[in-house]
Amino acid sequence: KEARQSVLKSVQEIKRRHPLGLPLLDPIKDMDIKSKEMAACVKQYSTLQTRINEHPLTKTPELTYLYEQYERKANFERQV
Repeated sequence: KEARQSVLKSVQEIKRRHPLGLPLLDPIKDMDIKSKEMAACVKQYSTLQTRINEHPLTKTPELTYLYEQYERKANFERQV
C-alpha cells in the first residue's frame, strides 16, 4: 500500500510540473544516441513538423471536416 501511495504522489508531482504533458525526449541529447542515421531522422522529422505547422490547412477551422471527407473518400475507394 505504501508503494502505491508513493507512486501516486510521484505521478501527481509530475502532472503538477508538466501540466501540458511530459516533454518529448530528444534521442540525441537525452538518450545519447549518436548514430548518423538517427541524426538524419531527427533532422527530417523536424523539417516535416515545420512544413506541417506552416501549411495553410493547419490554420483552417474546417480541418476536421475536410479530413473526415478525405477519409470517407479513401474508404470508398478501397471498397471499390
